[in-house]
Amino acid sequence: MYAAVSGAVAPITSLPNVVGYGWGVKIKENQITSSDCLTVFVSRKHENVIQKDRIPPNIQVGESRWSTDVVELGRLRLEASALHVRCGNQGGIAGIYASKDGEHYVVSCSHVITGDDSVLSQDDDVYYYDLDWQRLGPAISAYEDRGAGTASEWGAFDAGLARIDDDKLRHSVMSLPLGNVFDHQQDVEFLKENILSKPVYAIRGNGNRIEAQVFAILTNDTARDVERYDLLIRHPDGDGLTRPGDSGIVWRLSDGMPLGIHFGGCKQDSLGVSTIAAAFFVNRVALRFTANLIDPVTR
Repeated sequence: MYAAVSGAVAPITSLPNVVGYGWGVKIKENQITSSDCLTVFVSRKHENVIQKDRIPPNIQVGESRWSTDVVELGRLRLEASALHVRCGNQGGIAGIYASKDGEHYVVSCSHVITGDDSVLSQDDDVYYYDLDWQRLGPAISAYEDRGAGTASEWGAFDAGLARIDDDKLRHSVMSLPLGNVFDHQQDVEFLKENILSKPVYAIRGNGNRIEAQVFAILTNDTARDVERYDLLIRHPDGDGLTRPGDSGIVWRLSDGMPLGIHFGGCKQDSLGVSTIAAAFFVNRVALRFTANLIDPVTR
């Protein structure tokens, strides 16, 4: 299936403004539908596109014919702001924890933990807000790892860990059970059946709940010989979802199971709120850092 799709979309990915593709569901009249499609992401839609640069309405994939849906993403905005975890004046949320080699860590986006310059330095001071701002220990970043997508802005795996050295916070995290998270290492049909169009929610740093749906799983097999996925999430009606300060929040399935960690947004509305949210699978953190994940939310 992967090879068939890769070959089928190769002519499309070379077209102007195309930044990626993935398994998706059609969006019609600004509403998410239940119709499967191959979603093609472009940086910008243009009118009067010449025939040779147009994305066809459907493509042949093996023995099947897939309809296409073109979605404009614009530019990806990393959505950090000084909140629960910060380095310098850039921060976000730690929505889940991890344990590794007897140590405990907060998990967030790499761009949150590394600060403004997105470069991990021994001089970086990372802080976590519980009852007051507590200094965390050394941080680990996976930002240079390739993630999903065909454009450089989608190419990094934006995950990082910061070690918990504060005794009070460490004991609090140690009292939590290990968390079960969604295992993304499944075949395409399983992912489509269990993720696409399914309701998801996330809790902001201020406690507000935001609800949405997964409308596409971004795929990429051009960077390496291993398939990768990122989630693209949208409100069913296309309303604004996320804003600066939301980086690191955990998107969960309706039963509360952690699905993805939010790292950025696209297509901001007139109020500057992103109408498309981008996330990476939570389980990728466990695999990348060979760590156990700890979910603070009881299910």
